[in-house]
Amino acid sequence: MKSAKLDKTVMLLSADWFMPSWSAIGLNLGEGKKVPLQQGCREIVKQLMSGAQQYWFIDFSLERVAATNAVFQALVDRVGVGPAAFARLSALIGEKEDPTGIDENTQWLVVSITEQVLDGSLDEWPLSQPFRQILDEVQAMWNKMGLKSDAFDLAGMASTSAWDEYLRSCTPDIPSMLSDYASSLVGQIKFSMLWQFFSGQVPQQQRDELIGWYRKVARSIDEIELVLPVDR
Repeated sequence: MKSAKLDKTVMLLSADWFMPSWSAIGLNLGEGKKVPLQQGCREIVKQLMSGAQQYWFIDFSLERVAATNAVFQALVDRVGVGPAAFARLSALIGEKEDPTGIDENTQWLVVSITEQVLDGSLDEWPLSQPFRQILDEVQAMWNKMGLKSDAFDLAGMASTSAWDEYLRSCTPDIPSMLSDYASSLVGQIKFSMLWQFFSGQVPQQQRDELIGWYRKVARSIDEIELVLPVDR
């Protein structure tokens, strides 16, 4: 288990500003479950901080991480979140490899390129109409799922609740740590949906041509060679 994933997830779920957006990271719970889970996460945050002024100075030992995980699992059991939410929480804090087999940096770049195409920022690398239609369908799926992360930074930084101010003070050099983390989680969900759509709905020849276009754009913008499963 990676300490950063566990700690960030607990801290994020404890935040006031993020509570209305849990569904954006695939966590769907009614208010009767959300409130006790949020309050329980706050108690865990207090335990892991253990008097430290900053998150970077806490105990990162395997023993502490295991203890935090045990308390979190007990909280989840006590709240009774249900099978779907339990599976999602386990994925958020676990070390299970991404099913696509694609690293997070590549996922982020593919999603970023897709979003820039959709908002008209990459007109210098035009897509043919069939490919643009494919990405429009992907965007429709994202919108239907409410996968929007552009407001996270504003919400996370603007919240004036005492708890949210405390969370920001835990990482004074990176006050946007939790909003950045939330955005990265949404990005991973977006990529998973995008890749599943490419794999299941787009014919092989079209998929190869579209991925070739992504590679060209990645080289031009960031001088990066995309490595995707079709290359292996």
